[in-house]
Amino acid sequence: MLSRKQDRSRRRNPIFDSAFENPTDKTAIGTNESIQQGLTAGANTRTKMKGIMQDVRQSGISRRNKFKRMRDAQGDTVDPQSELAQFFSGWSSIIDEEFNFEKPPTLEEQIKENPSEKVSVNYENLRSDFEIPLDLLGKRGTQPGEKVADQSYYNTEIIERGLAGNSRMSGDASPEVQKQVIDLIIKNGRESGMSDREIAIVLSIARHESGFNPDASAKTSSASGVGQFINSTGERYGMNDENRWDANAQVNALIKHTQDNIARVNKADKEEVNIYELHHDGSFKNGRGLRFSKKNIMPFVDKYEKFLETYGVSE
Repeated sequence: MLSRKQDRSRRRNPIFDSAFENPTDKTAIGTNESIQQGLTAGANTRTKMKGIMQDVRQSGISRRNKFKRMRDAQGDTVDPQSELAQFFSGWSSIIDEEFNFEKPPTLEEQIKENPSEKVSVNYENLRSDFEIPLDLLGKRGTQPGEKVADQSYYNTEIIERGLAGNSRMSGDASPEVQKQVIDLIIKNGRESGMSDREIAIVLSIARHESGFNPDASAKTSSASGVGQFINSTGERYGMNDENRWDANAQVNALIKHTQDNIARVNKADKEEVNIYELHHDGSFKNGRGLRFSKKNIMPFVDKYEKFLETYGVSE
């Protein structure tokens, strides 16, 4: 019985399923001939790996990730005693050494190694000296109940870095951090071609979702960050384990997601109130997302737009 992770890995890697089960057969993206040659010709390990790498390069598959996922799943997709399974299972270090597949350092590793290093954006240049009505800052939220879902990041440690919250609770970030996140949204939104009205919508969504706390995380799901994206949504906008807590990456994902939702609303001849409905529900359901939009998003859009009329962003 495959675990959910193993099944997901297997289903994303048909080339390796095919290679395991039919090493000499054709696949949708080429042949596994070099794999078979490497296994039967008595070549050394590096020669085998080079043959396999040639197939992988031709396929356009991300090399390190697919090898890792293949190794995660291989015990359940083939006989663990088979030559091919044994060949793949023990050579991750050789793959890394021979082909320089060093995994990029995570955000946490970057900060621990270089605490003064700026990650993704120079956060010190973000403004926090401006006046803003208190109701336009994030309000500390509550998440009743003790149960935390397996996929939640709620109990993960908060790392010290450029922009960090005090806890995983919505709104639990200092006014200075919240203002810097607001400045980042405005700066990146304008650079992406958004109107002040559209930026006001993004600000309203961020206020409601995370209270401008880049470390906010839901107990009940994998939702995290300024826009509270679950993993599957975040992945579509460039979010991953390496940049999950990078405020700049979070803000850019939220901006792009909102732009996409604005386009969907315009195409469907809907109204502004439906933009957050798509953020929350993913479709026009006339459900909770629409109710939240009317109550918690739209009443603040005009206020943020007025605030933006006289706002200059960091350089």
